[in-house]
Amino acid sequence: MGASSTIRTFECLSMAIFVSINQFSTIGLIIAVKSIARYDKISEDSQFAEYYLIGTLFSVLMTIIIYIILFKL
Repeated sequence: MGASSTIRTFECLSMAIFVSINQFSTIGLIIAVKSIARYDKISEDSQFAEYYLIGTLFSVLMTIIIYIILFKL
């Protein structure tokens, strides 16, 4: 398991935990930290920036949808 998949797993788990305790603003903090870590690449490569944004939004959306399906229905 590579570093990026480990980070993605921790990101999804932490988002699910924060959604479960109604700390939605903390998800913004996770996204901000992730963006700061990738700032150099995002600012230099517009194609990567688009890929990064789509991937991040997809990850957040899937985490919330899966949480709702598993724990709210």
